[in-house]
Amino acid sequence: MTPNIAIIFEKLILNNLQSFVFENNILPICQYGFIPGLSVEHQIIELMRDVSEMLNIKELICIDIIFIDAENAFDSVPHNELLKERKSIGIFGIF
Repeated sequence: MTPNIAIIFEKLILNNLQSFVFENNILPICQYGFIPGLSVEHQIIELMRDVSEMLNIKELICIDIIFIDAENAFDSVPHNELLKERKSIGIFGIF
């Protein structure tokens, strides 16, 4: 079990990172994961709207959709690459 102090620090770090990311427009508008107020349902609704719009275009020949489950992807990222990416978007220091 995670100690309460660790949970508090985790929430503080998360709040600071989210504020930084939103203030600096780092995430694309199509990002749904880990965004407060957005969920998989929102993404599916947008997907269905986009597919519906494409089907209304008479010149459309096919629609390709790729779903990727990246649940464990973070665990396989080399930490040195993750740290370089963090630094490249302006997040410095030790957390």
